[in-house]
Amino acid sequence: MTQSTTITPEAVMEALMPVQDPELHMGIVDLGLIYDVRIDEDNIVDVTFTLTTPACPLGPLLIAQIQDAVMDLEGVRDVNVDLTVYGPTRPLHSGHYGNWAPNPAMRLAQLLASMKDAAGRVTIAGWYDDVVPLTAAERAAIAAVGNDDGALRAELGLAETDNGGRPLLELINEPSLNVNGMRSADVGELARNVIPTTATATLDLRVVKNVNNERQIERLRRHIEAQRYLVLDREPTAAERAQHPRIATLVAEPGYDAVRTPMDSPLAKAVLAAVASTSDRPVVALPTSGGSLPLIVIEHELGAPTLSVPIANHDNNQHAEDENLRVGNLFDGIETLQGLMRMSAEW
Repeated sequence: MTQSTTITPEAVMEALMPVQDPELHMGIVDLGLIYDVRIDEDNIVDVTFTLTTPACPLGPLLIAQIQDAVMDLEGVRDVNVDLTVYGPTRPLHSGHYGNWAPNPAMRLAQLLASMKDAAGRVTIAGWYDDVVPLTAAERAAIAAVGNDDGALRAELGLAETDNGGRPLLELINEPSLNVNGMRSADVGELARNVIPTTATATLDLRVVKNVNNERQIERLRRHIEAQRYLVLDREPTAAERAQHPRIATLVAEPGYDAVRTPMDSPLAKAVLAAVASTSDRPVVALPTSGGSLPLIVIEHELGAPTLSVPIANHDNNQHAEDENLRVGNLFDGIETLQGLMRMSAEW
């Protein structure tokens, strides 16, 4: 049994102490290059820093060193991809410059739209190439659960879903591309008649078994380049702005790959029996569950297979407002974990 580790900004700064500026050969912490460290509830770390010189050619090396140092911290989990496109170097009045100055928010919307078709299928070349087909046992498990998509659509107020109405339990076994959020200028009462300077989106790349996260990021990069963008890992220089009409910054933070333990393995059968021993209701067993868990790290380091046993209610608003755990699920979960602990003592 493992305990989740709480990452603190102080721990991140301590981990960054050995990282040196590649030109000055001095610590980036001592140089004051680290502006901010933010950590969310899932231990996703966001480090804001600067370079000693604008457009430093060794910037990518420094980024890699920072990523490696942070990822060495126990408990750091998956991270996302930030995509930024550029407009004018200063905000422009849209009444004076509309239809002339490119709007980065519009270009970002067009770029994101190019990544999926009208049915919600990812159009990035090779996105689904490495997916391992489900086994007969895994397909049988999905079929045994049944299709509850109609009730879920009604609950969520959805008239239709992506991928031509294919079942959720089938699609969760494929890699996805999600837009976590977008930002460019202001809306509502704060809106102004301006053409903004930049537009940024944070993308979430879910991977599944045999789909490497670094290959997916590279496929994303090539897709953006195919849309006639110069893709950088930093802000563009004035010379690059003058030469290239479309520029995008793609900052991919380190992630990890997914695993899938066979449902007919001895461990899976033992876990299923242990959970069933604590309840008189049918146990739902599925080949894949969503969520950012470093299971592949556990498998690599310990050489042991992994399984997840969730206890939360399906409508717990995970990662959103009013995230919750129903008391009934909490009590059921306690009994479930007791059964698993008894099983682990005998395993």
